Amino acid sequence: MSGSIYIPRTAAVSEDIIDTSDVTPPPGPGGDTTQFVIDLLTDPDRNKPLGTGFQNAYPSEVTSPSGDTVKVFVDAEEYLKQQGFRHVYFGNDPGEVGRDLNKDNIALLKTQMSNVGIIDASKTVGLAVDEEFVKGIKTLMEFAMNGGGKISWLGALAAIRSDFNARRSLVTSNPKIETAELDELVDSTLTKARSRKGGALSAEESQYIASRVASITSDFNRASANLTQGTPAEFGYQPAQLQGMRITDPVESFTPGTEAQQPDVEGLQEDIGGVLDEVFAGREELEQESEAAGQIGARAARTINSLTNLSRRAVSR
Repeated sequence: MSGSIYIPRTAAVSEDIIDTSDVTPPPGPGGDTTQFVIDLLTDPDRNKPLGTGFQNAYPSEVTSPSGDTVKVFVDAEEYLKQQGFRHVYFGNDPGEVGRDLNKDNIALLKTQMSNVGIIDASKTVGLAVDEEFVKGIKTLMEFAMNGGGKISWLGALAAIRSDFNARRSLVTSNPKIETAELDELVDSTLTKARSRKGGALSAEESQYIASRVASITSDFNRASANLTQGTPAEFGYQPAQLQGMRITDPVESFTPGTEAQQPDVEGLQEDIGGVLDEVFAGREELEQESEAAGQIGARAARTINSLTNLSRRAVSR
């Protein structure tokens, strides 16, 4: 959609128009950025602070000149700051804050927001202050308000990124099967082997199983150590520059993120399970063949006995 979006500004700022003529609406439902901003500004609760459980105004008791106690309503911002809130955000703040940012800041914020899952990089358009980006700012403001207003929305982003990076370092670090875990795998596999055999294992069987499990886990550790980590999505902006007698055009860029390689845990389980087949499959097959041969032999013996009995019968002449 082309045109412009009018958003009321503070008195200190004279420019009231966001030009959206060169902005392509995001695809799919909800892609109309203009309607999103209009809905945001015409929300009947837009004078209510962002977050959960806040009100437009709060009752308070004051003493009148006559000495009587009178109940009055204090607006939300004044009341919350009396309660210790340092930052109070309302419904029109995300859009106003977003369009006051320069493109360098937008590129940095979109990169950081998308990398912690606050916005979807595939749903935002370049460095435009679009619906997805404004929603991201709104989410951060709500986070800050629900936390008592002690930190700004940028502080909320920093806190979320710190927590996310700490958790990601634990999840995406290359997995390794340590000695204690290897011992558990060996014990579990030996238990399954005894159950499958229906009795105690020989020393050779136990040693072979333990050796094979250790070899498989060693291969798993080597493969996991070579897994490539994913790369985050990145938004970039290169401002216009003077090169000789020519001024270059500003350049916006976007590099999609890539998924991290995952360890083949299912393959590890299948390989360890295959060790029991290596030990018992051949023996079980021979036992089945022997049983089948025994059944054939029993049938043949019964047939011979029947023929023998027939041959011994007297023949009537």
